[in-house]
Amino acid sequence: MSEESRKKSEELKEKQRQNIYPHRISRKGYAGLREEMKEQLTGDQENDRALLWKQARANKKGEFDGELLTKTVLKIDEYLRQKHEGMFCSSGPSDDVLTQALEKPEHSGRVRGVGCYVTPTTYFKKSESGMGNVVQEMKEEFGKQMAEMNAKILELQQQVMMKESEEKGSCSVKNENDVEDEDEDEDDIEEVPRDKVVPFVKAPKAKSRRPHVREPMKLTATDIPMSLKMLHKYASVALFDGFTIKGSVDPLVFGHDLEVLIGFDDIHHMCELEALAASCICMYMWYLYKEYENSGILDTIRFVDPYDISHNPNVAQAKKASIVGQRLIGTKTDQLVLLPCNVGWHWVLMMVYPHKETVYVLDPLTDSFHVEEWKSIMTTAIKMFNMSIGVRGRQNLLWEVIDSPQQPDGKQCGFYVMRYMRDVIDNIVSDHSLPITTLFAGGCYSKKEIDEVRIEWAEFVCKITDE
Repeated sequence: MSEESRKKSEELKEKQRQNIYPHRISRKGYAGLREEMKEQLTGDQENDRALLWKQARANKKGEFDGELLTKTVLKIDEYLRQKHEGMFCSSGPSDDVLTQALEKPEHSGRVRGVGCYVTPTTYFKKSESGMGNVVQEMKEEFGKQMAEMNAKILELQQQVMMKESEEKGSCSVKNENDVEDEDEDEDDIEEVPRDKVVPFVKAPKAKSRRPHVREPMKLTATDIPMSLKMLHKYASVALFDGFTIKGSVDPLVFGHDLEVLIGFDDIHHMCELEALAASCICMYMWYLYKEYENSGILDTIRFVDPYDISHNPNVAQAKKASIVGQRLIGTKTDQLVLLPCNVGWHWVLMMVYPHKETVYVLDPLTDSFHVEEWKSIMTTAIKMFNMSIGVRGRQNLLWEVIDSPQQPDGKQCGFYVMRYMRDVIDNIVSDHSLPITTLFAGGCYSKKEIDEVRIEWAEFVCKITDE
């Protein structure tokens, strides 16, 4: 790890240590928590963010861990009681129950306990009329973003039309001796400068020499998430003739610099639920890193670049083992290493606990790849790790295939692997409550669960495009 990467890692760890009230709501956010508590909240409770803030920090037993958090929760309960009895004193809208319980003024750019996209001006101005207005503001903001995307698409379409118009506006004629022979080879057509073209003389037609531009594929799937559909619409205009969306991945994600390129085909396959390339998987892993960056993810999870270890007949097993081994070195006791890998037209997810010499496999299609080959690779990689810490280790590593959701066809393995990673990280970041072996069950993911991954991927790619 470079000095710059190490410095950034320490800065993120310090930020995490300053988070003395970590929430436990995982990825559903305050909006999802509000929906869960909708039936419990009545009257003024519906508009009080202190209740949401408190519930977001309760464990699965409904209890609160830590002396500091318990004291703060007791303050919230007391202030809520005073508010109900009309005895609560406040100097203004922002000086509410939560602000007084935390003993810290509200930040000027965000509002605690209500989720993202809600500004202090919007929340405290609308609090008297209920959160319904805040939700409406969020919908209007989303509509504004969609309008901006449409404007960008329209601008690109106009540029393409102007380019085609300029190319079609060129004029060319044949020599007098060539006019009689219309079947002559097209390469003999001679271009004549515009200032030498005789007025009112009709020139023989010549075939266009404009480079061929492939027509973008049209969507056949239905019920595509709106953000993904808008991205496809943008890509059909912007990503023609080999153009791509480029993203420079943070070196902390995979341990080295990486530039991910997303083309039109990648976006089209994401819309149609077809086979995904490594670039799509890398992009989602980058998204997961950014999403959980402030949750201390570097202390619990480490990623391996799927480009480095996926099926390639030109890369020897020893080379793959060396790449994996290098990523295992330096991991902490309970740190989990995620290895999404294309084992030959099929994606699987391998998860390694180096200190436990254990490999878990999540395969969307049971028995779909050569297990012995990868057992050999992982055995060598863990031996490298053991040598780095001066441990002899066991003779054979522990290898377990976990019963996991199975893809419904032969194309969705990439989507399932992305969802596997999302669920594993969700569980670890929230409260480490479930062992990996019991985290999953058989069956299939629902369309909603797969769409959540597709939406996150599309929104992240849009964000990179804007940058």
